[in-house]
Amino acid sequence: MIIALLLLGKDCAQLFSVKYELRVGERQRFVDRRRGPSSRPRQAFSREENSRRQVANRPVESRRAIDRPSNNRPTNNLPIINNNRGKFVRNRRPQTAVQVPDRSQSRRGQGRRLRKNRPNGGNGGSRVANKRPSPAPFTNRRSSPSGNGRSTPLSRNFGPTAQRFFREISSHSDYFKQPKQSYQVVQDKMFQFYKLAASQLGRTIDYNPLRVTSELPKLTEKEDSTEYRLNRNILSVLFETDVVLTVDQIDKMTTSLKGRNRRRKRKVISETVYRWRSLTIPYRFSYTDASWQRAVRNGIQHWEQQTCLRFQENGAGKDYLNFIRGEGCYSSVGRIGGSQTVSIGDGCEILGIVAHEIGHSIGFWHEQSRPDRESYITIEKQAIIPITIGNFDKRDPSEVNTYGISYDVGSVMHYGPTESLDAFSVRPGQTTIRTRDTKYATTIGQRDELSFIDVKQANAVYCSQICRRKLNCKNGGYEDPNNCQRCKCPDGMGGTLCDRVQQSSCEGELKATNRWRTLSSAQAGKCYWRITAKGAKVRFEVMRTEYICRATCSAYLEIKYKIDVAKTGYRLCCDGTERGGQLVSWNDFILVKHTHFAFGSFSLRYKIERRQAPSTISTSARQQSDSARLSSQSEHRDENIRKVHLKKVSGIADAPVVKQ
Repeated sequence: MIIALLLLGKDCAQLFSVKYELRVGERQRFVDRRRGPSSRPRQAFSREENSRRQVANRPVESRRAIDRPSNNRPTNNLPIINNNRGKFVRNRRPQTAVQVPDRSQSRRGQGRRLRKNRPNGGNGGSRVANKRPSPAPFTNRRSSPSGNGRSTPLSRNFGPTAQRFFREISSHSDYFKQPKQSYQVVQDKMFQFYKLAASQLGRTIDYNPLRVTSELPKLTEKEDSTEYRLNRNILSVLFETDVVLTVDQIDKMTTSLKGRNRRRKRKVISETVYRWRSLTIPYRFSYTDASWQRAVRNGIQHWEQQTCLRFQENGAGKDYLNFIRGEGCYSSVGRIGGSQTVSIGDGCEILGIVAHEIGHSIGFWHEQSRPDRESYITIEKQAIIPITIGNFDKRDPSEVNTYGISYDVGSVMHYGPTESLDAFSVRPGQTTIRTRDTKYATTIGQRDELSFIDVKQANAVYCSQICRRKLNCKNGGYEDPNNCQRCKCPDGMGGTLCDRVQQSSCEGELKATNRWRTLSSAQAGKCYWRITAKGAKVRFEVMRTEYICRATCSAYLEIKYKIDVAKTGYRLCCDGTERGGQLVSWNDFILVKHTHFAFGSFSLRYKIERRQAPSTISTSARQQSDSARLSSQSEHRDENIRKVHLKKVSGIADAPVVKQ
């Protein structure tokens, strides 16, 4: 009996103590609300103790909502969080403990956070943390476009990789150190640009840079090394996967997009501010690894061999390229002033990628952004994530100058197949860019070397006044700025005037006859053939191709059969790829290129095509003929524009930035 009385007395004492502590706690909270969160020093407790105290101090109804899920929701162990509208919802990410706000922070900022996390819009109740703490944001007090000195909400939405990217840009690029020119300002303006681009398609977006990366689908397993794949962790802070825009550039793009529906004349604006003023461009290295520097020098040498541009390491001048080994592959477009960052990160040391980024730095936009792209590719806008649809916007004719040089799907500046299949697509493997001629599907996005059109475009901008004596160059050739005594010829053509087949280990001049003849080869290296049918056309058919299959062919069979042989032909490397059946050349010859260094072979047949009755033309052939006619008209128009422009241009000082 005595023992029972003692136990009962002990329980009563404990109950009285708990009630007393709760009553004191309620009084202290009332005092804290009157005096502010910083009026009394906070006692240190463990995380578990903080969680227990917070739950214990909640109103009864709040504790019931958290401890016991409602009957109309599935019962599981996921915690309930406040959605700031008086209702409790389940969090998608399990949490082990409720986070307690730190009262050691400023009163103003903490008060806002506490009111925001209370039920019923902040009119009372308990405080519940509904998110994990985010990484330290990139903030810049001069980042607001309005100039009020406050950081915008976007500055709190970048992941750790993007934070490192911001630090790279801020430390290595002089342009983004200027007042009101920081890259955070560019990010805020990019948000407005993406929002405007989506609204023109009838879509509304709530742009969050973290969602760009989180909503991107898993990349396909096809082997491919393009900027999209290598930059997948910083896609949300770059434009078109690898471009670092300036404030002026994004402003012009936004203005152009707003006036896209207005009627305007096609005109060319000379953007000399973005063009390098000298043909010798200084550069420096911010990374000392010898093999990495060698890869960058190979890309530089590739440009020097093809153009009149020269790059001088540690050269004099306040404007120079600063090569770093950053978070990916990226560059600005044109000269932006001072130290200008060109990042060649891990995996970007491929010759074509280095040449691609250098191309941006001297003024090249992406090829698929040209104003005349609709004649060559189709953008599947319904397959693109609305947040990222602005990355597929084309430049206005007033922003670029193509010099009348035709579009090239084989340009090193073109989006690759990974971008085409996965670039910001809603579902993995869904195509966002299609070539109008399906035979060119494995041609786009090559990163092997500069195409003839890439080189011709750069020489038109920077080297048009090098050779004073004009030569009668054939087949799209022009005076070589590195040797004015001969023409610079398209791939597959050679000779002083580009009137012969290019020299190779297995070159050949072949003549078509009235009977089918076969051409086949398995020889390693590069081989070129020209098959001619004087006074007629060449009918040909690819019978077999055996190469290493890749999303973009690196070992392949390439055929040029259209009028403009300066452009890249269609390439075949994978089994099952559409070979086009029997095709007829537009000229009196076709060019055949076979290249591989390990494994590859092909077989095709050819003969003279003199006349063909309309009834024997298949539907697919008729469609190809219609497409060819449109493309031919576009090519003739581009050539006429180029000729008129060359007559008007008197010097390099009048040349604009460059193409796409």
